[in-house]
Amino acid sequence: MRVEFYDMLTKSFQKHPRIIIVSTHIIEEIVKTIQKLIIIDKGSIRFFDTLQSVETKAYRVSGLQKDVEAATRTLNIIGHDAVGGLVTNYIFDTPPEQAASSEIHPLSLQDFFYRCLDIREVQQNDSYFYDCKALTCKQ
Repeated sequence: MRVEFYDMLTKSFQKHPRIIIVSTHIIEEIVKTIQKLIIIDKGSIRFFDTLQSVETKAYRVSGLQKDVEAATRTLNIIGHDAVGGLVTNYIFDTPPEQAASSEIHPLSLQDFFYRCLDIREVQQNDSYFYDCKALTCKQ
């Protein structure tokens, strides 16, 4: 039923372009339908940008703590996990160069969404809003 809904929504938009707001917690289902993503939490806009921006800037860097910290020191870190000496930093920024001692993987839209829910304050730059923790607007 939901697949038919998204197909109908896409066809309707193609015939009559307009803003359509869809509220869902099943993020991966809507990916093929959307062009821009707005994350609203408790009535506040937490993120607004294109899906392409998320696809090119949202990723995780994993490896030994010293190597990950060195690779991500100047980047916008939107989350962090640590187990023993291994860490993962979740990034929304330009990816660093691949290092032999760390791994870089894109974030799914669902993972990006989860990372954006731990939010502090909204920052504004033109029409884009980012505030996933320390995220600053760069264009």
